[in-house]
Amino acid sequence: MRPYKVVIVGSGKLAQSILDHLREFDPQGDIIERIEFFTPSIVLDGQTVLIHVGSGRQFNQTVQLAAKHRCYYIQGATEKDIPMDAPGDLPFVYVNAPNLSMDLIRFLYLMKLANPLFKNYKKRIIESHQSSKKSEAGTAKKICELLEIHGNEIISIRDARDQRTMGIENLDLHAYHQIIMGEGHSQIKFETKVEGHIPYVSGLLEIISVLDQLTAGYHDILDLVEQGIL
Repeated sequence: MRPYKVVIVGSGKLAQSILDHLREFDPQGDIIERIEFFTPSIVLDGQTVLIHVGSGRQFNQTVQLAAKHRCYYIQGATEKDIPMDAPGDLPFVYVNAPNLSMDLIRFLYLMKLANPLFKNYKKRIIESHQSSKKSEAGTAKKICELLEIHGNEIISIRDARDQRTMGIENLDLHAYHQIIMGEGHSQIKFETKVEGHIPYVSGLLEIISVLDQLTAGYHDILDLVEQGIL
C-alpha cells in the first residue's frame, strides 16, 4: 500500500511541525507520497493516512470518512474537552496513539509492566510543560492510569525558574515527567524529557511505517509495542 498520502487533521503547532518536518525522515519518499492538511473537499482513498492531532472538533467527521474510504487512521491527540472514542466495529485500521514519541510510548509500556511490582508503593508524579499549556497533562494522566495513581498525586510545574532547575532547556516547548516510587530513605525515580516537536514527528513516521502490518480494527499503541511491531 505504500507510499501513503498523509492528511493532517488539526491546525496547531504539532500539526504544522508534522507538515514541515515529516518528509525529513523519509527523504526518498518510500513511505510518504505527499503530505497535506485536511479540508472538507479532500479526496481520500485506501492509501490515505489520516493523522488526527487536533482539538477533537473534526474527530467524528474524519473517522466517518476513514470508514467510508477505508483510510488508515492514527489518533495522535490527547483527549481534551471533546470525547474521542473510536466506534466499536471499525472496517479500517485505527491506531490510538495519544503520544507519538517512541521513547515515551516505550516508557509507558515499561510503566504498564512495572505496575504489579510497585503496586503497594507510595507513588507521585511531577510533570512540566511550557507555561502556555492550559489543557490537562495527558501523558501524566496515562501514567496515573497505568500505575494506579490518584490524579491528585500529580504535581504540575509551569514556572520557568523551577523548570530551569530541572535541566529543561526548551522552556517554550517541552514535556517532562518524573515518577517517584517509595518514600523516606528508599526511593526509585524515573524521568522522561522531550523537548521540541521533532521526537513526535519521527515517532509518527515509525508508526506509519508499520500500518501495512495491521488488520482492520482498533489497535492501541502499547499493544503494538507488546506485540513487537513497534
